[in-house]
Amino acid sequence: MKKSVLLTMLFSLSLTTYLHADPDSYDKAMRQAITELDSARTQEEFQTVANTFDRIAIAEPGEWLPLYYSGLSYIYMSFDKSLAPEQRDQYLDKALEKVNAANKLNENNVEITILMGYLKMARLTVNPAERGPSMSPQVSAYFQKAVSMDPQNPRALILLARWKYGTARYFNSSIEESCAMVAKSIPLFKSQDAGALTPHWGLDIALDMEKACVQEN
Repeated sequence: MKKSVLLTMLFSLSLTTYLHADPDSYDKAMRQAITELDSARTQEEFQTVANTFDRIAIAEPGEWLPLYYSGLSYIYMSFDKSLAPEQRDQYLDKALEKVNAANKLNENNVEITILMGYLKMARLTVNPAERGPSMSPQVSAYFQKAVSMDPQNPRALILLARWKYGTARYFNSSIEESCAMVAKSIPLFKSQDAGALTPHWGLDIALDMEKACVQEN
């Protein structure tokens, strides 16, 4: 058995023991992993934190959030344009596995709906020319559904806004609607509890979109 595999198995076993020994350990482990995800910048860092979420998911099979964050980590990894298209798709295949597993544990969850739309968008960007015609309606449908599920969810708003903005720019039409959604999302992002286990990512996307809207106007 390779040393790396053995170390992973031992770490997984120790994490499982730790989580079961301390009633607050799930919360602690998740907060630490989310902090690491928020600060991750390299492929290695994203992979490490994805592995951590996967181990937490094994130790706590009834919890959807570790699977959600593992899926998000793999989506982030797929955005590396230095990778070959097939490598980016492989990361998204892993992300889909995690997101589907999370959905089985918590169906009709707005955050999982958003993440599925984000995954579809990432898949489209691997090869926009070939995938755009068939996948664009799917991406739009997921983001529209998320906004209808929770009109105050900032991730649903900003991802739909960014999608509408890109579409408007492509067809040389008005960006007013998308920029209004951007403006609405920012205070909602800032009112989130950054220390909560529930998703709070996306403010950086909103601020970048705000700059783009100001430049266009």
